[in-house]
Amino acid sequence: MTSKMMNESYSKLRWNVQGLFDNFSVIRTELEEQLKSLSDNNIRKRKKLLKLISQIKEMEETIQDLKNNKITEIEENLDHKFTESNLIVLAFFQPESKTLFTQLKNHQFPNEKEFDFESYLNLDEAAKVLAFIGDSAISLAMTHVLWQPNISSTWELTVKRSEFVSNKNMSKLCDKWNLFDFKLGATKNTKNANKEKVEHAKGTIIETLFGVLYIECGLEKVISSVVHLK
Repeated sequence: MTSKMMNESYSKLRWNVQGLFDNFSVIRTELEEQLKSLSDNNIRKRKKLLKLISQIKEMEETIQDLKNNKITEIEENLDHKFTESNLIVLAFFQPESKTLFTQLKNHQFPNEKEFDFESYLNLDEAAKVLAFIGDSAISLAMTHVLWQPNISSTWELTVKRSEFVSNKNMSKLCDKWNLFDFKLGATKNTKNANKEKVEHAKGTIIETLFGVLYIECGLEKVISSVVHLK
């Protein structure tokens, strides 16, 4: 099988995510217009709108920061120029984001304006799928890297592979690359959060990035890149 055919095979896993987040600013503008039309006495609704606006605005700003700055750093670390930045953005969506999009879906927008909330409600699920792909690719790539021809050393491969692909180890790489502050949909404060859950969330971001790398470049590129986990 030629390299071109292999890359086409990997690319079949890719979603069409172009313009996926373009409506965020439109949604925010709609909410801001509603806020302007409210009377000062409608405190409850004003509070709700202010919270929704704040959350969607923070998400917009983080996505913009990712695209303008952080993705370039990730590309330098992985020595690859990604063709679709929105796939990388997906890596940072947390399960908590579904709460915001559920509230927005249930919100009454004027003029019966409709947005693609079904896709937004599945952003964290899409991230999980990419993480699953990345987890599989990392495990296989690490097997290639650690492989020894002597069968008596097989146990070392199993032990070392498990160590390198653990959430604890991948969370270290997440911290080294300063990725976790860019998570989308979850609170920025993790001071009192469960350590294992935080490590899992950090590890998932790394898995997702490698999932996108696999989709765009194939296994050989992942094999050459897992050195970051050693």
